[in-house]
Amino acid sequence: MKVVATADIHFGHSEHLGKINPETGLHTRLEDFLRNFDEIVKYVVDPKNDVGLFIIAGDLYKTRHPTNTQQEEFAKRLHFLQEKKVQTLILVGNHDIVVSEGSSHTAGVIGALADQKYIKVIDKPEVFQMPGINVVLMPYVYRQKLGVKTNDEALQYYHDTIKDLQTKVGVGPKLFVGHQTIENCHMPSGYVDPEQVSEIVVPQSFLKGFDFAIFGHIHEHQVVCNNPTVVYTGALERIDFSQSNKKVGFVVYDTEPNTFEFVNLPATDLYRIQIDLSDGEGDLTKRIVDNIDQTRIPNSIVKVECKVRETDLCKINKSTIQAITGRAKFDAGLVYDVIRSHASRNEEINESVSSHEALKKYVEGRKDLADISEEIFKRGLEIIRLCDARRK
Repeated sequence: MKVVATADIHFGHSEHLGKINPETGLHTRLEDFLRNFDEIVKYVVDPKNDVGLFIIAGDLYKTRHPTNTQQEEFAKRLHFLQEKKVQTLILVGNHDIVVSEGSSHTAGVIGALADQKYIKVIDKPEVFQMPGINVVLMPYVYRQKLGVKTNDEALQYYHDTIKDLQTKVGVGPKLFVGHQTIENCHMPSGYVDPEQVSEIVVPQSFLKGFDFAIFGHIHEHQVVCNNPTVVYTGALERIDFSQSNKKVGFVVYDTEPNTFEFVNLPATDLYRIQIDLSDGEGDLTKRIVDNIDQTRIPNSIVKVECKVRETDLCKINKSTIQAITGRAKFDAGLVYDVIRSHASRNEEINESVSSHEALKKYVEGRKDLADISEEIFKRGLEIIRLCDARRK
């Protein structure tokens, strides 16, 4: 049997990197995420792929309060899967849970309206069985919900729960699906240390006895370990520029040889141009332009990041850069990492010298402004004359 799994579909994510499409009324970033989800659905319903089970391993939306549009677009696709009689399991992730007591999770409406025969929402640990496979499902759990304070205390709950679920598993392949942080997984750039937040770090040893394990929660696709093989599907789309070179896709697990493949999806090109101009040499605007691959611009979300001295900012023609990046799918802007100079005070400039002499000494001391020193001195004298005239 083949199982297709995705996770962290995050409809509504990274909207700061897009805009409303006037033709569809949808946000362009939502369209990016929907496009990739549609590719997965297309794969799942294609008879030649022989898919028996489709799993979404948590985090349906970016926020716990998705917009009506985001929910409607997702519901359309689930309705299509239901019509095609695709057995679909939706696991609740951390972005789906409203922490306050008594509040439903974001998949609650789906669970209430969908045909349970085909679309099933998993919001508590359980075993799902169908001919050819046993699936142990572990949704995300907050420490607060368990009434414990530390990761070690929470691990006992995980250990006992997984062991109990294993006793309910029948004959056949055993698949574990969860939305957690697994010990020794690779943390993406910018990820916060799990021990500093309400996170439960699950030891790999807890997964012994399973044939395969699929996880959501960490946004980079990776194989964490073997025996059993433990994989993260990774996010449905690139989330930010730190993932600009990362592949995105979905996992296809085949129970018969107990192997999997990662199927790539057409991720949006997050084009990040980084250039160090701190030496201040040459035509800085031209140096930026020369570093832009303009063939990538039309289909990309682009951002230009420049390291530049404060005194050189005036040498960059922003309009010239934006004329190029403005042709992108979305222009995320020109960002400066400004190096500020801290020039020490010239001790020769004090109350004993005239304004004219002080200006002259100041300009002579600014070697970085040598090419425009004459013009600065001239303008400075004009200001001094105006000030002297006003005093009279």
